[in-house]
Amino acid sequence: MNPPHHRRFGRLILIMTVTLIAAAGGACSGGNQPASPQPASRLLGPVAAYITPNDPPTSLPAAVGEISPVWYVPTDTGQLSSTAPAGQGRRLGELARMRNVRLQPTVNNYRAEGWDANLITRILTTPTLRTAHQRALVALVEVNHYAGIDLDYEDLPPADRAAYAAFVTEVATALQARGAALSVTVPALTRTPTLANDHGYAYDYAALGAAADQLRIMTYDHAWPTSSPGPVAPSGWVNQVLGYALAQIAPHKIMLGLPGYGYDWVGTRGSDVSATGAVALARTRHATMHRNRDKPWFTYTHAGAKHTVWFEDARSLSPTVALAARRHVGVFLWKLGGEDPALWAVLDHRSGT
Repeated sequence: MNPPHHRRFGRLILIMTVTLIAAAGGACSGGNQPASPQPASRLLGPVAAYITPNDPPTSLPAAVGEISPVWYVPTDTGQLSSTAPAGQGRRLGELARMRNVRLQPTVNNYRAEGWDANLITRILTTPTLRTAHQRALVALVEVNHYAGIDLDYEDLPPADRAAYAAFVTEVATALQARGAALSVTVPALTRTPTLANDHGYAYDYAALGAAADQLRIMTYDHAWPTSSPGPVAPSGWVNQVLGYALAQIAPHKIMLGLPGYGYDWVGTRGSDVSATGAVALARTRHATMHRNRDKPWFTYTHAGAKHTVWFEDARSLSPTVALAARRHVGVFLWKLGGEDPALWAVLDHRSGT
């Protein structure tokens, strides 16, 4: 089963509405020299992309330099269980080698009942489980010759803040000593939470960012499946998230999330829809597409129920990519498959591919 989108809590998204201006040099009269074209700001490194087990790619866009297939979950004994379909590891491994792309699988705590925070708490607070889990993560990288791993432990309670930061530090130290990397996926925050307002308190940006090689910030799901319909990543919010992150973490470790999807709401009940799926749905339902600060949305009626759809496409994500490039941070895509194909031209331009 695929986990839901790096979800609000948890799950975040982004987009900032900024006008992209390309400076063009024109011929000048007299002795003035023509103005030199201004090169576009570049993203920090290539794009990272998540891959879900049920939707593996057969090729990779040129801008992708790192893939994180969602393949592993912790067990009750601190070991790891694979969720990858038979043969997928070999096929994606061959694709990564052929393209010279880093393969850095994701270990998350999404099990049949949802995000299992209790499991991670038990691992963090039980010395034997903690040691077993750390060793299992390191062995996973060594045995499979992965470039590293991505930890995506969500919905952790506030009491886990110090223990999780310490555990991440231990894992990062062990992996880095072996020439491997650790990325940690975290919820989008605009300030340090308090215990009284504990959304995201377990995720200490400064401590996690000091230890890990990357902090992948889920700048999406500002509007989520049980919220009222709205943009998944309002620009002002994304800007605030990045501002807070830059005050806590070195820029070269920050990656902002790009969502390739949206939601189809009836009231406050939303279901996932990919960008390509949303466009097809609007066409099928003869819906009029609107833009609100570059965010596409539309409504339609089916079986007597009014639906409202918001999603992200190349145009709506372009300002976020430009923001990341200006601040010289990286980006990642959740997830490969179903995103607006035109997004790759935007990413190619900003990544220099």
